[in-house]
Amino acid sequence: MKKLISLLLSVLLVFSVGSVAFAQTEASISLNEAKTIALASDEEVILKFTPPEKGNYKVTVAAVERACIEVLVYCGNPDDSSLGEGAVITTDKPTYKGISLKPLIKSVCAQETEITYLNAKKGRQISISIKDKTTFGKEYFEQYGLNGLIDLFTPSEVTVTVEKAELENVKPGDKHHFHHKDAFEFTPDRHGKYRFKSILADGADPEIKIFNCDGYVDGADNTDLENLDFDMTVTLDANETYIVECGNNSIDDETFDEIGTFDVEVEEIVDEAVITAEIVSVDEKLAELDVTVNGNPDKIRFVKENGGTITLTPESANVNSVIKKDTATVWNVTLPVQADEQLYYVFAKFGSQWNENFATVKVSAPAPDMSLKGFNIVDDVDGVIYQGVNKLTFATGIGVTKIQLMKNGNTWTYSDPSMYEDINGLRVWNINMNFTSLGEQTFDIRVRGAKTAFSVVDKLDVLVFSK
Repeated sequence: MKKLISLLLSVLLVFSVGSVAFAQTEASISLNEAKTIALASDEEVILKFTPPEKGNYKVTVAAVERACIEVLVYCGNPDDSSLGEGAVITTDKPTYKGISLKPLIKSVCAQETEITYLNAKKGRQISISIKDKTTFGKEYFEQYGLNGLIDLFTPSEVTVTVEKAELENVKPGDKHHFHHKDAFEFTPDRHGKYRFKSILADGADPEIKIFNCDGYVDGADNTDLENLDFDMTVTLDANETYIVECGNNSIDDETFDEIGTFDVEVEEIVDEAVITAEIVSVDEKLAELDVTVNGNPDKIRFVKENGGTITLTPESANVNSVIKKDTATVWNVTLPVQADEQLYYVFAKFGSQWNENFATVKVSAPAPDMSLKGFNIVDDVDGVIYQGVNKLTFATGIGVTKIQLMKNGNTWTYSDPSMYEDINGLRVWNINMNFTSLGEQTFDIRVRGAKTAFSVVDKLDVLVFSK
């Protein structure tokens, strides 16, 4: 029976694009208005609706008595892409010669011939086209020897309403249960691929159509009688609202009632992520890195060889910026340099799942700057100083933690942090040294770092006079 219905419906749809000229009239309809239209034979009425605000709307075209009509809902003018469409036949008589005639598609009872859900922009005109198809209906039944049904059809009378639609907002991982025709809202957090899969409960034959405020996006209807589930993957934009409309094509052989139920499951498809990590800059304390991920992860994680981890979100203090580039996302982050050499394994998390792919990056602390840039005895006049305490200044690399003056095996060592200040990449030391011996003297200037031994970097020659 299903094949017969499909065949008859396809014939009707072929008729619907035939050469018959439709008399066309236009009118407007407001939100929540119930507008009743009596169509003459082969007449088309186009109702214009202007959404007062952005959001979801439900368009219902219900037969007052009996109707053979085609309903089309367009975004803008009829020449634009349609938001929904469907040829429908309905009758108020429950049976005829043991055969029940219910709407063949897109309806839940003889009074609701067409329901279309749409997400609309404020002020953007929606066109609702209702065509009387009585002539085609008669031809349709006569062709298949059902002449006795002709009298069931008269020029159509329908009531049209447009209402706000409060739809469930489904998230990836959620399921929505369907019996007849229904819809839900889906707003992806990320641009990417999403899978819509039906799961049959009992005898259903589901189809799916996805729309946004610009029209039809994609759809699926599996005609394989061995497996009526649909399984569709479509690329959707982040923060765009989509209406996912699903219907049940399965009809009882005797009553034409829709039978069976099904669930629709939504899943985010995370492609095999390509992730790279590279060092932008590094000094003794901090390393700046760029982590590039194919997709838009919720988190990234740096894992050390010993198992220690650093997990970051876009709001973390260590994250300087998160920038989208085409299909990738670049995280610019700053990490503390905690060892001379640290290997990290870098992972990305999408939703509740850490991706198996990872990058490796090795952060090597630069060799400490142990150089002596210059020195000076503040009270020196042409190399001559006076016996007693004199102030000395040294400019070194910031890797220097101790300065030592050495003469004849005797040493004077300076390491108190209060003695130096880091200025523009230099460590400037201010030291007070007591010169007790008179005459010409030579001191070795030695420096060391936190992990190095003392080494001679220069000599200090002075002539000391008594006061």
